[in-house]
Amino acid sequence: MAVTKNVNSWAKHQLELLNRNQENNPDPMGAPDKDWWDEFEQNFKEVFMFTVSMEMALAKLKKLTMIQGDFDTYITTFNWLLDKAEFSPKDKGAVEMFKRGLNIALKINCI
Repeated sequence: MAVTKNVNSWAKHQLELLNRNQENNPDPMGAPDKDWWDEFEQNFKEVFMFTVSMEMALAKLKKLTMIQGDFDTYITTFNWLLDKAEFSPKDKGAVEMFKRGLNIALKINCI
């Protein structure tokens, strides 16, 4: 629901920009300027590519597991993905994902 709301808000803003450009269009026939499309395309890439990379990082974070006891690589990868997903290490969800990815032997030794 939040994603749909954000998309709708972005689309509404883009429509307002397009309407403003059309109102100030110097072309007597009202033909759109090529810059309008370039601006829209750039705005789209900035907003949605960032969102996609955040979502991909979060998906990878949820699946991340420690491999063969390599704790250093696990921590480094976890922190990098956490940053890309815009999570804080202090977030409860982050702590739970971290614990879930630890190997069973380490979990047992920590208890």
